Amino acid sequence: MSALVFLLALQAAAPGPGAAGDRPVVVHLADGSSLPLREWSLSYEYVSWPTGSSQAFGTTARRDTRELWAAKKRLDTAGLVMELEHRMVPHVPGQGMSGPPEIPTVSRLRLRWPGGRKDDFKPEPPHRDRLLTSGARDVMVLARSLDLRGVTLAGTKRLLCVLSYTSLVECGVERAGRVVKLEFPRKE
Repeated sequence: MSALVFLLALQAAAPGPGAAGDRPVVVHLADGSSLPLREWSLSYEYVSWPTGSSQAFGTTARRDTRELWAAKKRLDTAGLVMELEHRMVPHVPGQGMSGPPEIPTVSRLRLRWPGGRKDDFKPEPPHRDRLLTSGARDVMVLARSLDLRGVTLAGTKRLLCVLSYTSLVECGVERAGRVVKLEFPRKE
């Protein structure tokens, strides 16, 4: 653990173009490990398809930001600590698919803001206007997941599934990949 603290101190002292942009977000996983990620963004995966057609004709895309989006809300993450409360739900295998008997699902987000304010709320998918940049109304949109993209201190690119908005995406089935807390860097 002392090597991690040393590496975080080196990263924090390194000069860079942006204040919070170069400071890592610290990811805590269900197996007790933690992982700092720099050059990070929250990545919202969604699928869109023409109104009146099948979702099978949809296109998967992403929107990257440093904000937390919930419905029409846009929340600044600077200095935010986000804890994810999971509940286990039965896994219903599909045609020929198998899996664990239960899968974790995020049931509540606990947010601790700089200054001490706390909020608890259920995770809600972002509003369609946050996901679609074109503003087209003849398109259906389904938010799939909230992921965290970043680069480890060793330079490896990582994509961690934080939470799922649909049963089509399973996040953190294994404890080593289940995000339980995110500590976002403060603004300087």
